[in-house]
Amino acid sequence: MGNVISYLKWRGDLNFKERSFCEADNLALAMLSYENLDGIVAGTESNDSISIREAYEKYSDRSRESVLKYMARSKRYEDARLSDYSEIYDEETQTQFGAVCITLDSGEKYISFRGTDDSIVGWREDFSISYQVVQAQKEAVKYLEKVIHLDNEYYIGGHSKGGNLAIFASMFCTREKQDQIKKIFCNDGPGICTEMMDQEKFERIRLKIIKYVPEFCIIGRLFELPVTEVMVGSDANGILQHDGLTWQVEGDHFRYKKESPDNCKAYNKIFDEWIESADMEQRKTFTNDFFNALAENGRKTFEEVAESGVDGYGTILLSIVESESRTKVVIGKFLKSCITQMKTFDIRDYIRTQAGVKAVICMILGVAFILFREHAIQGVGIFLLICSLVWNGKKLLDVSLSENKKIDQKRRRVILYMAFMCITVLAVSHYQLILVYANIVIGCLLCYISIKKVREAADKRQKMPIRVGKLLMSGLCFMIGITALATPSSSFWGKIITFGSLLVLYGIGEMVKAIFI
Repeated sequence: MGNVISYLKWRGDLNFKERSFCEADNLALAMLSYENLDGIVAGTESNDSISIREAYEKYSDRSRESVLKYMARSKRYEDARLSDYSEIYDEETQTQFGAVCITLDSGEKYISFRGTDDSIVGWREDFSISYQVVQAQKEAVKYLEKVIHLDNEYYIGGHSKGGNLAIFASMFCTREKQDQIKKIFCNDGPGICTEMMDQEKFERIRLKIIKYVPEFCIIGRLFELPVTEVMVGSDANGILQHDGLTWQVEGDHFRYKKESPDNCKAYNKIFDEWIESADMEQRKTFTNDFFNALAENGRKTFEEVAESGVDGYGTILLSIVESESRTKVVIGKFLKSCITQMKTFDIRDYIRTQAGVKAVICMILGVAFILFREHAIQGVGIFLLICSLVWNGKKLLDVSLSENKKIDQKRRRVILYMAFMCITVLAVSHYQLILVYANIVIGCLLCYISIKKVREAADKRQKMPIRVGKLLMSGLCFMIGITALATPSSSFWGKIITFGSLLVLYGIGEMVKAIFI
């Protein structure tokens, strides 16, 4: 399935006079504002403009896969003009803002507002939208007032926070400027907090707004507004569908979907209940405490937070623990919302599924290992040996009855399988050999699972909690597997209890994943 990049590659040979503006163009232009065009595109104080092709030639990171790169190589966009570039990053006022105006060869203009970047300042501002008008929203209104001219019509759009800014700025700019707005595109952006809404001004623009959201939509469901909404497919999983570059494009339009998955609805309900239960002051205090904790030791981006390791996360947790009581109340309400959602989970429906059966079997086996420590490994060994006997017996019978093999070949196979059966019978009658056999099989299996989990965790399309869980599972499997291989003749309790605990944890993890992920 294609995306906006493939759209620019394969449908970029038609200019806007040959093929009119479409929803895929909206997404491409909304994502364009994420590019750093500082020093390339003139600001709002200038009347100068530059073509997309010329801008890309001056672009510093030309090797990177980007919307700008493929626009510059397409007939559709290469001559489009970029102007009125604005970028603000201010830690003192906690502002992260970006916007650019694109003039198409048809004469139509699209004002693109940038979404949130990787900065802590940007994400703090996003959270602040829940209790106040933030500086980025004020800057967006100023930007429209300065850039919109009364002799042109404009598309206004953005992705994520950029979609929110597109709606907010269009709502609060003057009536004359509103009349020049043809369409407003909100690509998976949050709505407007009820307390900050001006219903009369909103009604003036409501019918001009169209909102696109992916199947798994969390951000776009916050502070929902009564506007036209279209659900689109995505190549990513879970929250990663928020990335507009993963949205599925067929021809010049999105691939449409009808309904969000059940686990997404569960998340939406949790966040709705959480936000509704917290008053404005609690939201403000929580935002300040949480992001102050993230910014400890001068961290400015989430990448720096991730690179800070265990010590960094420990500092964050300590800061939150020592935060104001209002923050603890808000966190408590969030946990309460999660628990409430868990209560709606029907365990009976889950255990009827294949994943549910597997989880229940793992938990039962894990509990059996923990409760019957003395016979656990021996039981596994006997079970494996019986399976081996049955398999050998079947193979022996198949060879004996086969008419397609030569006599010498059949004789060799019969001798081989009989030898295996003798070794198996000997092992069954010898306690120590049962332990060795069971430990070697379990050790090899766990090492294989460990390698498999590492490979699965390397898939960046999966949600981060799943990837972290698979890495943890890989580490546990590897440690227990190596222990089993290093001490094949041993059945000490610690190894058995650890293996049993691993099975129980795996079963519980699968169940938690079914509820929340």
